[in-house]
Amino acid sequence: MDADNNPLSAYTAEREARLAEQAKNVAAEQEKVTAAAQADIEKFKEERARKAQKTREENRIHQEQTEENIKAALNEGNNSWERIASLVDLKTKTEGKDTGRLRKILLDLKASPPAGAGGGGAEKQ
Repeated sequence: MDADNNPLSAYTAEREARLAEQAKNVAAEQEKVTAAAQADIEKFKEERARKAQKTREENRIHQEQTEENIKAALNEGNNSWERIASLVDLKTKTEGKDTGRLRKILLDLKASPPAGAGGGGAEKQ
């Protein structure tokens, strides 16, 4: 019997051709998925860098404003408790911390400072 006419040989050749085509299709699909994943990674990195830059800029602006507020509060001639109260955020409620007593004390001192706690801090002699 001739090897080319053998049904088993024909089946084996056909199967190998199908498997080669299937492997080629899998490789092409894998290449597409890898390229899409690489593009997504680059997009993620760019977005993360953009957000980090924006956050840094916002933090810098906030820091500058805070420093200006502190300098302005220290240069004002009002009593020391008003300056302290202006530097502390007394309106925001803190999560999980009980700061109500301190807030009340600062507000009371701002409204009616104790005797001898006038504007300039240390008294001149």
